[in-house]
Amino acid sequence: MYRDSKKLNVKYAGFNKDLLLKNARVVDGVICYPEKYDFELKKLFNSRYSLYRDCYYHRVTQAYEGLILDILEETEGVLYDYLAAIEDPELYLDMDDSIIHEVRISTDPRLARARELVDKFDRREIYSFIAEKGLNTEVARKTPEVTEQQVIDCYREHLDG
Repeated sequence: MYRDSKKLNVKYAGFNKDLLLKNARVVDGVICYPEKYDFELKKLFNSRYSLYRDCYYHRVTQAYEGLILDILEETEGVLYDYLAAIEDPELYLDMDDSIIHEVRISTDPRLARARELVDKFDRREIYSFIAEKGLNTEVARKTPEVTEQQVIDCYREHLDG
């Protein structure tokens, strides 16, 4: 939280982490604090909530995350086996932001689409947010189910068209 607050130039980490770390105790497998530090804990959770609300779930952040996920999907099995890396801590620790650079400098034809996406990332051509609207119960019942795959297929058709 401190790193993200500093990098994002926001002042959300307004709690005393040293005080909390120094006074934390594990009792029966549960992290516990003296009751007198309950306000510090509230500040910790409020800071976390604010970062999620204002930064992590920001529409631009979400658009970049979508682009990164598509890049990772295109590199699956070419640069890394991500499913194997999830199970193997050694492989997992090898993965970092350098994946983007590896795609950028690669000449592997299997990574052509990934390179296009990295170029979009570099040019800040992020995905556009279309719309979001809650449906009332009556309208929701009449609306057909739309699967995640249908949304992806529609998006890919739009890219190809």
